[in-house]
This record gives sequence, C-alpha cells and structure tokens, in this order.
Amino acid sequence: MSEMQISSVRGMDVNMDLEMGRIGWDDYFMAIAWAVSRRADCTRRMVGALLVESTSNRIIGSGYNGAPSKSAESCLDGGCPRGLRSNDEIAPGSAYDGSVEGGRCIAVHAEANALLHSFRGIPSVAGTMYVTTEPCPDCWKLMAAGGVIRVVWSEWIGMRFQRVERMWTDGAWKVRE
Repeated sequence: MSEMQISSVRGMDVNMDLEMGRIGWDDYFMAIAWAVSRRADCTRRMVGALLVESTSNRIIGSGYNGAPSKSAESCLDGGCPRGLRSNDEIAPGSAYDGSVEGGRCIAVHAEANALLHSFRGIPSVAGTMYVTTEPCPDCWKLMAAGGVIRVVWSEWIGMRFQRVERMWTDGAWKVRE
C-alpha cells in the first residue's frame, strides 16, 4: 500500500514498496555509482564506477572520470583539449587518444580509477563493477584483467534507465540471459 519513490540520481528511479522491504543490491550499488559520478572532473561527461566484492557485497573501490590525481591539468580548469570542444566538433565516444583533431583527453576513466583505488592494499578479488554508462573497449579489457567477473550499467531504453549486465565467462564478456 504505502509506496516510497526515491527519485532520481541522474534520472534513475528506484521504486520501493515499504511492505515488501528494501531495494536489491544492484539498485543500491547503482545509486551509489550515480552519486560517485557527481565528483567527475570532466566538462563533457560525468561517469561513476563502483567495484564490489561479489561474495560479501562490500565496496572495495570507487572511481569517477577525470584528470589524474595531483595533475597540473584539470578538465574543469580548461586543461583538457577534448573538454574545450563541443559534441558537434568531437562526437561522444570517438577516440580519446588525439587521433581525432583536438580530441586528446587527459581523463582517467571511472572504471580504471575504481580498479586502481581497490588495489591499494587489497588483493584482486572476483567482483562486480557498477558503472553509470556502458564501458568503452579499453575499460572492458582492464576489468577482465583486474578480476571483475560481472559488469552492471544503466542504459537509456524506452524513455527510462534500465539495468544491463554482462558476465565474464569462458574468456569473454557475455550478456547475461
């Protein structure tokens, strides 16, 4: 009867029927990933990632996209050549290495930051990565090498965010059936 709607961390609605109990782990961790994305140091896109140990559901790393720590350059301060360009000049998702005129990006991706921060004193463990958008090809490789066995992200489908996930199975990322 009594329904509470926790609306929108970046458009993602989490509905919870108070009589049915708490939200599930995936919704919980995705909401945290969206909150982490608000720390992003990028003028073009805010992405957050959360690495969770699979058996205990403990957060072991978080990250957002932006200039490397202690870098003299900052996206927000105009230090990123890509960040100075509009989406019309450089399409979202195009190469970040500068092969597109003026497209060099100084940011470290959220997934890479979550992996880097998790390895500070904690051994690599099988985990789930929650990301606010679908990872790029390089991040897929980093996550596989870093022990991530499941990736969950939000995708805009049919006028709302929906959860999508892939599992690392037999040496490849496969959509979970």
